[in-house]
Amino acid sequence: MSDAKTLEELAFPKYWDDRYSKPDAEESFEWFKDYAKLKKFMEKWLPRPEEDGLWPLILHLGCGNSTLPIDLATLPIPYNNQLCLDFSSVVITQMRSLYSTSHPSIKFIEQDVRHMTSIADFSIDVAIDKGTLDAMISGSLWDPPDVVKTNTRLYIDEVCSTISSFVTEFG
Repeated sequence: MSDAKTLEELAFPKYWDDRYSKPDAEESFEWFKDYAKLKKFMEKWLPRPEEDGLWPLILHLGCGNSTLPIDLATLPIPYNNQLCLDFSSVVITQMRSLYSTSHPSIKFIEQDVRHMTSIADFSIDVAIDKGTLDAMISGSLWDPPDVVKTNTRLYIDEVCSTISSFVTEFG
């Protein structure tokens, strides 16, 4: 998959729809690390519920078919307030089919993270990206193509506009 054309295709839904539609596609796939390898980091940095019992709203950017949201929702003190976004209609349909009954508090939404129209500004407490930004980057890191510059700018602007503490902490 390391040829330049394939790397460019990672930034578009068609590549992912085709991948998740294959008969031999994995039911779940973890990019980089699974929950077991992230556990200590998550335990240290994920916020606990507030005194009023409200859990932080966690946004999974480009969730794919990762089980991280399910892993977080099945902890002894579960994280039940999660939104999982992906621009692949195929994987969102699959995840809804697998988990909407057993985990109704996890919402799977078909949406491009570069245009998060259904997410209110400053409504997200935690944003998790396990490889989505990486998938948008192709070509030279020193002189990336214009499409990469545009995609990463849109992504970063959208993420920053949704995170609740971003404005208060970073002005």
